[in-house]
Amino acid sequence: MSLLDGFDPEPYAASETEATLEDLDDGESISLDTKEVKYASYFARIKHQIERVWAYPIEAAQRGIQGAVVLRFVIDKHGTLAGVWVKETSDSNMLDLAAIKAVKDAAPFYPFPITISKEKISIAARFEYTPRFVHADR
Repeated sequence: MSLLDGFDPEPYAASETEATLEDLDDGESISLDTKEVKYASYFARIKHQIERVWAYPIEAAQRGIQGAVVLRFVIDKHGTLAGVWVKETSDSNMLDLAAIKAVKDAAPFYPFPITISKEKISIAARFEYTPRFVHADR
């Protein structure tokens, strides 16, 4: 049985158009790992929420599929996820969909703190998938 049997990727696919992305995004994406003071604490909370639900697809790990995907997602000032897109693919549909699913499952996020005066922010996040194998000599 495949990990993705019965999984409908449609709700997790980035179906929004580029025009929609441009409408949502008023500037460059900010890295989820930013150290910029006004974002760092809020972004750490977002990262924690995502990490709690992010999982390496079992089938991908078993098959040794690895890679990195960069997502771009937009959050409004209320913490609502407005959209999520693949900015750089991992070249594995399984890995890309797992990263998108993690961001969507982590939402909604906390409202912006007073240090962030924007209506919405665009965030870039890198998800790295590297299977870890344990070797034991007996």
